[in-house]
Amino acid sequence: SGDYDLAPDTGMWSYELSPFVLTAGRLSVRQARAGKPVVASMSVERSDFEIPLSRGTIRCAARIGRKALPGRGALRRGASIRERASCTWRLPTRSAGKRLAGSVQVTYQGVTANRAFSVRVRSWKGR
Repeated sequence: SGDYDLAPDTGMWSYELSPFVLTAGRLSVRQARAGKPVVASMSVERSDFEIPLSRGTIRCAARIGRKALPGRGALRRGASIRERASCTWRLPTRSAGKRLAGSVQVTYQGVTANRAFSVRVRSWKGR
């Protein structure tokens, strides 16, 4: 039906295998406001087909001072129709003025890509 390969039927065929790599794109963090959810997301590309990653395990880590915040991770379709690894955390109401530090990590087939961030939490009233 038109499927064929260019490999010789006899003799040797040389090729090189490259290790599987995940490449994390730029991390974007929505404005952090006390008492509100904050979202951090990034694109992740797989090296074998040079396409955006569409599945994997997402790990979300964030702290305000010494307090760890629980986060939710998901692969979501972004505005550009590309999948993005996203993490969402709800910030404590009394966190204005403090520093939020965190990371988004994606693992697929034993390979990991991650990005870290640090932002100052603003008042939810916009002050």
